[in-house]
Amino acid sequence: MTTIEAIRNNMVNLLLTSKGERLSNPNFGSNLKFVLFEQNDEAIILKIQDAINEAVSEFMPYVDIQDIDVDRYDGGVDQSANINVTV
Repeated sequence: MTTIEAIRNNMVNLLLTSKGERLSNPNFGSNLKFVLFEQNDEAIILKIQDAINEAVSEFMPYVDIQDIDVDRYDGGVDQSANINVTV
């Protein structure tokens, strides 16, 4: 496994772990899962970006995020978001 792959895996693990999920380290993780189930409006993009930036800056300070691109789709009942993080 390369360093880039390890960083990617660590970031995925961090972002998909909810705060409080790890009993031995309840502060580890992000609030991303909670944010993703909020109302799909214009403010959701900033909330997603904040959740990612907060978690990465706290637990992966060696990663410099260049851009977080959030594409949201609101098709009535079907709602989705595509998130790309550039480091």
